[in-house]
Amino acid sequence: MKNFKKSFMALMVLVAMLCLLIAMPAFAGDATLLWDPNTEADLAGYKIYYRIDQGGEPYDGTGIIEGDSPIDVGNVTEFNLTGLDLKNKNYYFVATAYNTSGFESGYSNEVTTTAPGIPQGVRVKVTVEVMVN
Repeated sequence: MKNFKKSFMALMVLVAMLCLLIAMPAFAGDATLLWDPNTEADLAGYKIYYRIDQGGEPYDGTGIIEGDSPIDVGNVTEFNLTGLDLKNKNYYFVATAYNTSGFESGYSNEVTTTAPGIPQGVRVKVTVEVMVN
């Protein structure tokens, strides 16, 4: 019976350690994109485009929690991206505005996170100064 108790305790310790390892997330961070509002009366919303590990077009990023590029964020001027692998990857972002007729502006200036070691809670500001006709 004594050996059974030792084996059972060893098994429970192993299970607890495995649970802790599974629960520990990989280094993941967040980025908050902020921009100035477009003042056109027919503004419908904004889209965030991204690319991973290399800047410039095409902004065809895939694999982040909020979705593949482009992410339609609606008519807001701040958007959080979560679960980014900021330790190992660079993320490049641009934004566009679109109007009620579906016309979309050109890209804003590009902003980036820079690996390695960006701390969690990174705030990246994107300034969108676009006009949609």
